[in-house]
Amino acid sequence: MADNRRLQTRILRLTVILLFGLLAGDLFYMQIIRHDHYRGLSLKNRQVSVRVRAPRGRILDRDGRILADNIYIADITLPRSALTDAGCDSTLERLIDWFDLPREELIAGLTRQRERGRSRLTVVPNASMPRIAAVEERGRELPGAMVESRARRRYLYGSLFAHIIGYVGEATEQEIDAAGE
Repeated sequence: MADNRRLQTRILRLTVILLFGLLAGDLFYMQIIRHDHYRGLSLKNRQVSVRVRAPRGRILDRDGRILADNIYIADITLPRSALTDAGCDSTLERLIDWFDLPREELIAGLTRQRERGRSRLTVVPNASMPRIAAVEERGRELPGAMVESRARRRYLYGSLFAHIIGYVGEATEQEIDAAGE
């Protein structure tokens, strides 16, 4: 009976050692040998959150005439990495040259956008069709450059109905300073 018990214990130990050996071998295979394969899979498995702004609705008077609506405009944007403390990247340099943009003024504006924490920097707001076409056609020469459309509010009667309709907009630095006093 004792010999039978020892044999069972040895078999159990051998089975446990074999299972742990298989587990260690499989881990070695996945983490060392197939590292590049699984790394590539993990890099493809990402979630990207994109903020999508919903357009505001039209405002009509009681007769159905439009008082306020939206028009769509396109901006040419670059990622934050296009402007660093060291200077502009090649894509930003190309855009400045191609579109003959005022360099110092543009860099100052992009720096303010970076300081505000924007994820993409607007290089050309409300871009014209020829500029949009140039960016779309030369996409390979402009890595990171995108044409992004956005809704802009249009008030058909100007300030005539401002007391009723109101407005939403980004506060200017003067308004911020006045509110802090």
